[in-house]
Amino acid sequence: MKRAICIILILLCACSLFARDRHVTSSVEGRHAEDLLQDGLYENREELLSITPLLTPQERTLLFNNAKVSPIAATLENTFLGLGIGSFSVGDTTGGLIQLGCELGGAVLGAASLGYFLSYGFVGFIEIISGNPSEDTGTIVEASAVGMLIGAGAFIGGRIYGIVRGIKYPNQYNRDLQDTLYGTSGKEPHISLSPILNPSGIGIGVGVKF
Repeated sequence: MKRAICIILILLCACSLFARDRHVTSSVEGRHAEDLLQDGLYENREELLSITPLLTPQERTLLFNNAKVSPIAATLENTFLGLGIGSFSVGDTTGGLIQLGCELGGAVLGAASLGYFLSYGFVGFIEIISGNPSEDTGTIVEASAVGMLIGAGAFIGGRIYGIVRGIKYPNQYNRDLQDTLYGTSGKEPHISLSPILNPSGIGIGVGVKF
């Protein structure tokens, strides 16, 4: 079951990496905007803002649907695969490197501390239990324990960071993508209805929020 889940997540990661290799628009401006988005939204945002007024509403919708990223896929990949794979798959290099560094650093430190304990500290631990510890026994055992705790903490902290980052970054990216393509006032309006009480009776108020 675990192997099947890992295979599915790897396929999701591969799909997210290669899904944007084809053009979805036909105009020159649309294709140029697609190329800029593939090179990086934040790196090319100023140029994209100058192009988007030339795009049709249909092209903007196609570009948004093609370039948006999935927080669900990124979160699942960061949770079960780790190493920042989910963050890398949505273009979040910073988040991916932070998770990768924490998990690799924690794993290396924990493994090294465990190896140190098994090589030197285990004998000292037996000496402590028997009541005849040597001078360096306590130091060896304490250093091994501290190293393993720090390593485990770094690994777990990196994994938790990856889960949170896998949720926050894609959502922020999609909002910035929408603002770039539609403009800050180009979001779909939200229409709400609310009852209004007045002396002549009950009415209905319509509210529109952009």
